[in-house]
Amino acid sequence: MKKTVLVRVFCFLFLCAFSYTSYAQQAENCSNGIDDDGDGLVDCNDPDCSGFLVPASNYFHTGKNGNGGILPSGAPDMDWGVSLNGMGGPYNPAVVLGVPVTNPYSPSPWPDAQWISSNVNAIDDGQFFVGGLIVYYYRIQFNLPCSDACGNNIPASFCVNMSFMADNAVTNIFVNGVPQPAVPNMNPPGPGGFVGFQLPNAANINMCNNFQPGLNTILIEVTSGGGLAAFCAQTNVNAPPVPVNPTINPIIAGVNGVICDNHSGFTITADIGGGTWTASCGACIDSVTGDFDPAVSGTGTFNIRYSVQNGNICGSDTTSVTIQASPVVSAGPDITVCAQQPVTLTGSGANTYSWDNGVTNGIPFIATATQTYTLIGTAPNTCQDTDQVLVTVLPAPVANGGPDVQVCAGTQVTLSAIATPNPVWDNGVTDNVAFTPLVSQWYTLSATIGTCTDTDKVLVTVFPVPVADAGPDVQLCAGSPVTLAAIGSPNPIWDNGVTDNVAFTPAVTQLYTLISSLGPCQDTDQVTVTVLPVPVADAGADIQVCAGTQVTLTAIGSPNPGWDNGVTDNVAFTPAATQVYTLITTQGICQDTDQVTVTVIPIPPAPPLNGPSAVCEGDNLLLDMPTVPGLLYNWTLPGGNPQATEDLQIVPVQLADAGNYSLYVVFQGCTSAVSNYVLNVFPVKQSVLNHQMCQGETFVYQGQTYTQTGVYPVVLQAANGCDSTVTLTLNVTPMPVAGFNAPDRVQLDAPQMNVSDASANAAGIMYTLSNGAMFNTPDFSYLFLLEGQYELQQVVYNGNCVDSLSKFILVEPLPQIFIPNAFTPGKDDLNSEWKPVMSYLENYSLTIFSRWGEQVFRSSDVYKGWNGGWFNNTEKPVESGMYVYRIDYKEYKGKNKQLIGHLTLLR
Repeated sequence: MKKTVLVRVFCFLFLCAFSYTSYAQQAENCSNGIDDDGDGLVDCNDPDCSGFLVPASNYFHTGKNGNGGILPSGAPDMDWGVSLNGMGGPYNPAVVLGVPVTNPYSPSPWPDAQWISSNVNAIDDGQFFVGGLIVYYYRIQFNLPCSDACGNNIPASFCVNMSFMADNAVTNIFVNGVPQPAVPNMNPPGPGGFVGFQLPNAANINMCNNFQPGLNTILIEVTSGGGLAAFCAQTNVNAPPVPVNPTINPIIAGVNGVICDNHSGFTITADIGGGTWTASCGACIDSVTGDFDPAVSGTGTFNIRYSVQNGNICGSDTTSVTIQASPVVSAGPDITVCAQQPVTLTGSGANTYSWDNGVTNGIPFIATATQTYTLIGTAPNTCQDTDQVLVTVLPAPVANGGPDVQVCAGTQVTLSAIATPNPVWDNGVTDNVAFTPLVSQWYTLSATIGTCTDTDKVLVTVFPVPVADAGPDVQLCAGSPVTLAAIGSPNPIWDNGVTDNVAFTPAVTQLYTLISSLGPCQDTDQVTVTVLPVPVADAGADIQVCAGTQVTLTAIGSPNPGWDNGVTDNVAFTPAATQVYTLITTQGICQDTDQVTVTVIPIPPAPPLNGPSAVCEGDNLLLDMPTVPGLLYNWTLPGGNPQATEDLQIVPVQLADAGNYSLYVVFQGCTSAVSNYVLNVFPVKQSVLNHQMCQGETFVYQGQTYTQTGVYPVVLQAANGCDSTVTLTLNVTPMPVAGFNAPDRVQLDAPQMNVSDASANAAGIMYTLSNGAMFNTPDFSYLFLLEGQYELQQVVYNGNCVDSLSKFILVEPLPQIFIPNAFTPGKDDLNSEWKPVMSYLENYSLTIFSRWGEQVFRSSDVYKGWNGGWFNNTEKPVESGMYVYRIDYKEYKGKNKQLIGHLTLLR
């Protein structure tokens, strides 16, 4: 434990000594472990040390305070001479370069090495005793180059080989303050004092590692029972390789040459691979891949060094990269709003802002649902940053207090919210709890969800109770009007269809109820209306008589009848002229009257009746009578047939129309005398001939040829002057022309045949297919089930005119296609060839490609497959994997098509 403490104290003091001098240095001392120039980089980590080389001389020396040994000039320092005459000492340390050793006490040629625990004086007062043994500490210091010319920490190799005296034991070795493991144990000391180096039995130390660029310190702890410690040592130094400079490729990153600190990482490359990358921003660059991370570097301009070692040569190149500062954009805190409440999103930290979801910076909008909105902010240097804000939209509560309420004074009311969250009423009302309002008043309902509220109002109207007064009872004669009027009653309503203060005629005695109301409040009262019977005067219907006729007026069911104008009820009289007679009937206080009109009509004279004595059959006859208003004409025709018409017109006159005609007139029921007329009719033959023919035909009648549709009169003259007429009606029907559209061929993979009519002048259409199918519509579709040739015939009709047309349709067979998706050539005789199965083709081409697009097989023979060899060469099998096939073919008498797919070859 004591020994360890001493070593650590030494190391601490050693480092402190070098630290103290660092503040006085203006340039970096590459071998002291101190940041001399204050740039934050120490020794070999400082680029200023990239040219630090191996010392000019390989000579080292042992000695205290730099004295003794062989000086760099080559002159010996005899202070290090050793006495050869005694074994007791004092013995100064002696170290010899190289083997074999001819003089074990030769001076040491090593510089910067010394025993730090003993003097050159006769008294060994610097010795330490550990367990009765003398302890020596030997320090060797040497510098190794910091880096090669490329700036890489690749020092020259350095080896130290030591062989100690036989009575020495090396108990600890420290390299740069780090204890070294596996220190060898020494043999026991030889008998009787110093016996010199015994290399076969001595401790041998070989160190070619654990050294660092720059200053290295080896501290060796040696124990000796005889009071002398010495060793032989040798070194080997290899210089760094000669540099060659690589070139760093231009950096391509960022937008428009601007790289932002939030830019994703990018890779810097060089023209020589396998090197090491370093940068003034430290861990911002991957030393192997050259991946640069702006998030690690931060903003600024950074030097990039690329060092490469290729065999025995190395070199470096440098460049710089500038990282622009990205804005720190803030979308603001998350927002909670109520539905339909405007939201304004405003970004900060940049110059321009862009939001997603159609939002404009600083402009209010309505958020329809909870959503995250993303902001992109852009700085003047075009760098961008993003941030997000969550807008939570709370559902807006809906307050529904229900309809307004009307109540009578003193009546309880219960206000109940309808589907309203957290309902609260004002004016001391509790939801769904009855109360008695004193006056009319508005009551407000509040609904709350979170911070969102809504209100509704209900008007409670309190009405006073009204008083109904229907007035006194009423008596009246039947049929007389009466008016019922409420007395001081608000909003009066009567039953039985009565309207307040509006006259009406009651049919019978009845009780009428008055309802007086204010809002929902009511009161009632009643009044009796007594209807007394009224005598009914019925003078009978009006009377119309001809002049000189007697009339009897008789009251019908009328008590106590009385007539004016001297008429006695039920006594006949002869009126001289038209007059109105009034009947009066009386029963008690009620009276009724009725009137009857007696109209006296004069008798009209007999009508004049004149006409020709004879006419031809088919002529037109008109017996024109004078027009007199109100005069009715009554004819009696031959055979006794009556006819009521003013003028008698016979169009045309027939043979049956001959005979006697009589006529009398009636004026308002009064009939004239009868007039007579006799008509003679000569016969005339009239006939009709109808003929139908198709367009293009001719018709000959009475020597005349007809070809066009029309009505043609043919006159046949008679001796008595009454000629006969034959009416020829000729109809020429347009000739129909058959025509239809249908495909010439159909394939069974699309077996539907669509037929459309293209005929002309067709009134009827019929299709017949050679397999027996029939169709009577102009257009139709038909699905074929079997291949073959079919005849399709169309027959068109127009009256008796017919035309037809036939077409042949070829139904082609369905191409048969089966394409396997894998095969296994070379394994066995099963599935060893890949071949698509296809039929009903006119031509065929198969091409197979590898996944790199290279052709491996091609065939135009549908019966030839692929055996897995290079163009079917079994000596050149292709590897397992997925291949692409392309099949170009033409269907039988059909279209060109192409199939592309994948197949898998397994071996």
